[in-house]
Amino acid sequence: MRLFLILGLLFLKTTVYGQFTIGVKIGGIAFHQQPVSPNYYKWSIDKNGRFVGFAGFSITAGYRFNPFIGVKVIQTILPYDCAGKFSGITHIGVDFHDDIIGIKNERHQLSASFGPLFY
Repeated sequence: MRLFLILGLLFLKTTVYGQFTIGVKIGGIAFHQQPVSPNYYKWSIDKNGRFVGFAGFSITAGYRFNPFIGVKVIQTILPYDCAGKFSGITHIGVDFHDDIIGIKNERHQLSASFGPLFY
């Protein structure tokens, strides 16, 4: 029962209809571009240590100017990052939406945010 409750909370999403959105994300997977030793990361998913899981949560806020572009602010708290250390990340960026490439889906939305990360 506890597993179903945790999975339900992981995939719970609340959407505010309109141009302003608020979201919460829990957990994730990190990808390391440079070769690393898998012995450094206790949550390594593959044997090379490139894909590593982490536990944390993010609070996101975004504003959509039009169907194609917007801005997004993300604050992430990681009690356990890839190396098992406490970390915090702030992201402010330009948010591009899936309408740019012609994907039309009312239930799901794809977006990519580009901008600096502050650790």
